[in-house]
Amino acid sequence: MSALYDLYDNKTEFLNVINNLEIGDINISFKDRKINNRVFKSVSNDYINYNKGKEIDNNIIEEDIPLDSLYAYEVGYDDYLKGRSEFQKKEQDVKYEESNDFPVDSLCAFEIGYDDYLKEMIKNHEKEHEHNSILLNEINNIIDKTNLDFNIKEDIKNIFSILTLAMAKVQGIDVSEVHFHKDKIFYDITYVCGVAYLINKLNVKKVISSSVAVSNMSKNADSSYYIVNEILKGIPVYVKENTKNLTPLAAAVIKYYSDEFIDDLSIAYNNIGYGIGEDEDIFLEVF
Repeated sequence: MSALYDLYDNKTEFLNVINNLEIGDINISFKDRKINNRVFKSVSNDYINYNKGKEIDNNIIEEDIPLDSLYAYEVGYDDYLKGRSEFQKKEQDVKYEESNDFPVDSLCAFEIGYDDYLKEMIKNHEKEHEHNSILLNEINNIIDKTNLDFNIKEDIKNIFSILTLAMAKVQGIDVSEVHFHKDKIFYDITYVCGVAYLINKLNVKKVISSSVAVSNMSKNADSSYYIVNEILKGIPVYVKENTKNLTPLAAAVIKYYSDEFIDDLSIAYNNIGYGIGEDEDIFLEVF
């Protein structure tokens, strides 16, 4: 998204459109990162705007101060502590109510028997997982409710379909059972909306990609490593030492949009966009 944003002339219009989608109160902003005398566009760390409409000093954001510290800075430390204490108490009350007042401790296991205790633990865990997760059909409903053009919506839904199919294959479950975590999914949806919107507005007719660098770190790999491998089937890849894999979502974006994969490509280009992730070895050039 950052590289495409760097190419797009009407940056204010793009930010207005994306930040008015109101997907989970996500508010996208970009910053410049200078590396080896080259400026790259990067999504700001503070992409979730908890205090919507309140301006935050850009100099403070550049120092990567955590959001709770920023909030303490703005409202005063005493008010911050008081507010946090009240929030934590509310959160504990909610969790206690949602758990059906079932005390998760060894005394309860002793009283009701270990087998029944485990059953209750599993039931509570599943309930909590369900409360904090979202399914593909719910994601599609969120996308359908945006005011984006039909073809952009279809692109977004197809990308999430690729991702969900790979997750289902790796997890050995049906597509309808794949869960996404609510804490991250709203940003992911907004990210894909941004990519699809820019591809559309830049009037892209064909996408040619280079081969994809992948990690050889299969030892101690998490599930995302295997999901990326599943998505990249049929796509030219090469192993690069000490590199980080694409995220599953980025792999799905590349798989969906790329028409060809060519490494030795001779082209004449008019513009170039530079985008970089949090790690300096994760960057993208778009010609």
